[in-house]
Amino acid sequence: MNKKGMTLIEVLAALALLSALLIPIFLLISFSSKTVYRSTNDILAASVALERIEELRSLPYFKLENILLGLDENMTQRPPSSKVLYGPFESYQEQPDIIQPNCYNAGNVVFQCFTYLSYFPEPNPNPNDPKFLEKRKRIRARLRIFWKDRLSSSVYIDQDLSFDTLIHDENYNPKPLLDSFSDGGN
Repeated sequence: MNKKGMTLIEVLAALALLSALLIPIFLLISFSSKTVYRSTNDILAASVALERIEELRSLPYFKLENILLGLDENMTQRPPSSKVLYGPFESYQEQPDIIQPNCYNAGNVVFQCFTYLSYFPEPNPNPNDPKFLEKRKRIRARLRIFWKDRLSSSVYIDQDLSFDTLIHDENYNPKPLLDSFSDGGN
């Protein structure tokens, strides 16, 4: 007798083989969706930071300096020399100069933006230094973006992205070092 059909063992073996093939595929899909979610948040954070940097770079230098010095940022000109502070401009524990608690919302992800301003290359130039005013012609702006990535329905992980840029006074035009361009003494 030739019976056509499948036995229970053949069906179970086929299901075991099928599940052994499908489980890794489902895990791969789950992993890739989490990776896309986290990458999207990284890209959004970078975009928020770069947009904020461009906003800072578009401000007149004296407005940035007023924010750094704790003066009124809405002043339309440089403060009078009697109002200019002679340091220290930064404390040891650096504090943000501009805080934007909800600078961008992307669904259930909220981005926080903190901007730190300091003079560059010295955060606290010495007022007795002959180059004191020159050392106050460049400001370092550091932006830190914080957000929480959701790993599961109840697990979140803190994320942090930081960008730095230099902004210089519109009238600052340092001369290049001639020694660095010499031809080796010829």
